[in-house]
Amino acid sequence: MLLKQEGVSGQSNLYDTIRNNVNTTKFADMIDSAMMRDVFVTADCSGGVQCLTVFVPDNAAVDAMAQILNWPSLVPAKRTMVIYGHILKDSKRLTAAEWVQSGISLNLMDNGFGTGRQNTLAYLNTRYAFQTKVANQPKYLINRASFVTPDIQATNGMVHVINHVLYTPSINVPFVDYLVAQNDLKNTAEFWMTIGSDPKYTPFNDQRYGDKALYATYFLVTDDAWSKIPQDKLKMLQTNKTLLANVLSYQYLPNQIVYKQWTSIQPEILLYSGFPTNPGAPDTTQLQSAMLTNSTTGQVFITSGGSIAQLVDNGEDIKQAVVYKINAALGFVYETRDEVIRRLSPGFLQLCQSISTCNSMLTGEGQLTFFIPNDFAMSKLNAMNESQKVRIPTIY
Repeated sequence: MLLKQEGVSGQSNLYDTIRNNVNTTKFADMIDSAMMRDVFVTADCSGGVQCLTVFVPDNAAVDAMAQILNWPSLVPAKRTMVIYGHILKDSKRLTAAEWVQSGISLNLMDNGFGTGRQNTLAYLNTRYAFQTKVANQPKYLINRASFVTPDIQATNGMVHVINHVLYTPSINVPFVDYLVAQNDLKNTAEFWMTIGSDPKYTPFNDQRYGDKALYATYFLVTDDAWSKIPQDKLKMLQTNKTLLANVLSYQYLPNQIVYKQWTSIQPEILLYSGFPTNPGAPDTTQLQSAMLTNSTTGQVFITSGGSIAQLVDNGEDIKQAVVYKINAALGFVYETRDEVIRRLSPGFLQLCQSISTCNSMLTGEGQLTFFIPNDFAMSKLNAMNESQKVRIPTIY
């Protein structure tokens, strides 16, 4: 549901506006515990750059982040940093429509949420502005958060109620530094370091091409997912840099900042994966189609390189990128045709190999799609006579 409150002349200062809104009392509590009430009381929109636009997470958003944020354990300086990460200083109040036109244009690929703009808030907190439409009405976003109630005017600023806490502790951490610090991404870190030694792929590690900053979304395979791959296949990948680069290319979205939370607005988001020849200006004709999807159970999946993986975390904002951990080696299709069929239905493989026409399809070079019967269907198939069995595999 898209909730919207039109801007009106506020009669209260920013602090009182937040405190008196029944949906934002928990952020007001955070302001109090950070001893920052005066920041919201003394802000001034009469001149200078002291007018504040505040992106206020609603109570549900604060509750959802309680365990990750662990607010009571944060030192005062860290609390201050978190609060300031929701504040934009300007010479005037910014409406939601003005927010998505402010800052610096990024010219990202448009995946249905615009090409993006970038603002830098206090403590060098980078924030991205995106927009889309829901039922022909504008929907505004700041990073992964949607505006729930935009344009609430206060006497000394503007309040936009959003549905996520903007907590980005790694926002200034480069990709490589983030990667090597993760205890559950040791294999993935090794693989990215391996291809990064080749100048052809260095820009995707360094997040820079010449004098141009590169923005991207990375999908990072967990060590647990790599451990499920047979050791001989994993060794093959480790010793073949060309194959390794090809696999990692399916886990990289060039010039795209994408948040899994957007799939609650648009359940299927068309993306592009790959390592473009010119990283500074990616050509989509050189890239592969990919898709982010939200399942009926609420799980979010990325499809790329002929395979699919589930996002196992909510993602993290790092310098010029968003990173996600995934539960499968996206893009690494290491099984042969008969190995896949043997894993899915050994009985069907045996039957197919015993019939010359089916076996020729199984061992041929052509691109084929096999529809493999489940155990129940195989039991019915085994009950057929030989002439019927010969006919069945031709439809698979």
